[in-house]
Amino acid sequence: MDFSSEEEACEFYSKYARIRGFSPRKDDVYKDDDGKIISRQVVCNRAGQRHQKHMHNSGRRKQPKAITRVGCLARIRFRCFSSSKRWKVVFFCDEHNHPLTPYKHVHLIPKFRQLSGGDKAQAEGMNLFGVRTRNIMEVMMGQKGGAESVGFTGKDLANHLDKQKRKRVKDGDAVAALSYLQGKLDSDPLFFFKYNKSEQGNLLNLLWCDGTSRMDYNVFGDVVAFDSTYKKNKHPKVAVTDGDLAMKEAIRANINPDKFGEKWDKLVEKYGIANNP
Repeated sequence: MDFSSEEEACEFYSKYARIRGFSPRKDDVYKDDDGKIISRQVVCNRAGQRHQKHMHNSGRRKQPKAITRVGCLARIRFRCFSSSKRWKVVFFCDEHNHPLTPYKHVHLIPKFRQLSGGDKAQAEGMNLFGVRTRNIMEVMMGQKGGAESVGFTGKDLANHLDKQKRKRVKDGDAVAALSYLQGKLDSDPLFFFKYNKSEQGNLLNLLWCDGTSRMDYNVFGDVVAFDSTYKKNKHPKVAVTDGDLAMKEAIRANINPDKFGEKWDKLVEKYGIANNP
């Protein structure tokens, strides 16, 4: 097989990888004396091994990522022949040492997840009319015949729409917030807001109060709130962290009430504050 360019050759192998159920990754290249690429190798993304310095890191603060590189041998090499200016396959190996992804789950591989131009236009249009991201995803799955045919996940769609929202805010979130508050002032004569900026023009402090709240204050005055559940709720049974090892050790090292009372008494005695109110 031969191709007109390196890009065409790599695109072919990418389509092949999708059918087979693995993700490709560009690997080493050879260049001529002018620095032009004349040979390119593409491998399975599970080729190679994780570097040893990342395997034995005593100063690690977070849990290590899952091992993904397992020495897979699957690869292909293309070479550009000067006589024909065509890229040809000069080596091919299809030996995978790991399970391949079933075709119905291939759409979840990051390499193959993307929104087409049409997908983006449709999603952005629906979003501008107030349709929620979840409902947009359901509509597009219905149009294309299921989640495996959409070509992206709900998270991908949400990320794209969020990115577009940020682009529409020309001067950033601060200007958008102030513009919104100014709009509220136009529709609510009693609406109040005040802000100040740094010397660089960054928003520092922002205070606002709507008309209804101001009227309520004139009628009812200050409000004192009592929390009747203070110190009566059960202790949490589960602590969720982002995998930080220091947090994990701190939670494991929590002392019980009796131990805390003992340490507290020692502190009180040490600093002579037993009679302090």
